[in-house]
Amino acid sequence: MRALIPLLCRWLLLAGSAIAAAAAAAAAPVVDARLAGHWQLDAAASDSFDTQLQHYLAATQQAQRQHDRRHRRFELTQAETAAGVPDELPPEPQETQRQRLVDALRPPTQLRIALQGDAVEFAPDDLPPSSMPVDEVMIRVDASGSAQVRLKPASGGMSLSYRYLGDARRSQQYQLDGKTGTLRVTLVWQEHDGVKFTLRSVYRRQGV
Repeated sequence: MRALIPLLCRWLLLAGSAIAAAAAAAAAPVVDARLAGHWQLDAAASDSFDTQLQHYLAATQQAQRQHDRRHRRFELTQAETAAGVPDELPPEPQETQRQRLVDALRPPTQLRIALQGDAVEFAPDDLPPSSMPVDEVMIRVDASGSAQVRLKPASGGMSLSYRYLGDARRSQQYQLDGKTGTLRVTLVWQEHDGVKFTLRSVYRRQGV
């Protein structure tokens, strides 16, 4: 009987490992396979990028003016000035800001999505494809700087979240519309001033 105890313990250990592995595999996030394919932007059904950007830049200018007025009312003491308190960085020129956001946020006219095991590959327009592992944090660099990026599956879709060095945040929600067969992409961008840029784009499968 004593000789059977080690064998029984070993069997229980192996069984427990198998159950844990099966549970982990069952709980592993899965991206909806229907997202894969070649998608074409439906400009008529989508928000106008240029219009939304114009509204956003106007709002950020207003927020900057309010910030400047508050800053002018704030006076440093002589002791703080003598201690060498650094001056605030000058605001980014609007044209520079506009071009940066155009480069980073303008939606592609064509988008190819491919599922590769536990990763998703994005190929926008003529740019080289980029691969994102599912539910892992990656470092990406774009026109707005370096960011931690994470892709998470969701029911009938997926989301990409960006956390840039500083206060900038960006999210992209990809959602399939079961009735129309379209792919709806909602992009939200927010910088330090708290003003949000929101853009809703509609994509249709090419050849459909």
